Amino acid sequence: MSEEDPTTVFSGKRPIGIFIQKIIKVVEDNIANEELSVSLLCRTIGMSQLTLNKKIKQLTNQTTNAFIRSIRLKVASQMILSQKV
Repeated sequence: MSEEDPTTVFSGKRPIGIFIQKIIKVVEDNIANEELSVSLLCRTIGMSQLTLNKKIKQLTNQTTNAFIRSIRLKVASQMILSQKV
């Protein structure tokens, strides 16, 4: 799998898309939270860290930390492009 934009790769109402959208929403809701981590993400969505890591890796070919970072970078780039920084 290539490392494409997770919000476009997994759009739609399929269970995979719903799962990815839920992760993206949690990260976006906590975008200013410097304490956002895999552990916090796991507690928020109610999934063990091992299961979350496996599922994220399987769906995105990224580690969970890299996936969180990619979402944060996308949001930051959107903010810069819209001049809301």
